[in-house]
Amino acid sequence: MRFNLYRASEVIGTPAPGYSSGQALAALEEVAARTLPQEMGYAWNALSFQEKISQGGTMKVLGLSIVFVFLILASLYESWSLPFSV
Repeated sequence: MRFNLYRASEVIGTPAPGYSSGQALAALEEVAARTLPQEMGYAWNALSFQEKISQGGTMKVLGLSIVFVFLILASLYESWSLPFSV
């Protein structure tokens, strides 16, 4: 089995009840740092990869969504001040 052109093995797991997926990913990273030799590494795949990429981008998305809603309302009402009251 290969992943990113390297020999690989796939580890599948789910968080225990009461723990989030972010906590489970952090625990896996901690275990990998302690147990894997220096010449070995790991990479996230599928939903875990998407979760790692999206961390910290929540405020950017919220800010952009507020700006877009304001611009859409401004174009709808043809006024720059009316969207503030809406």
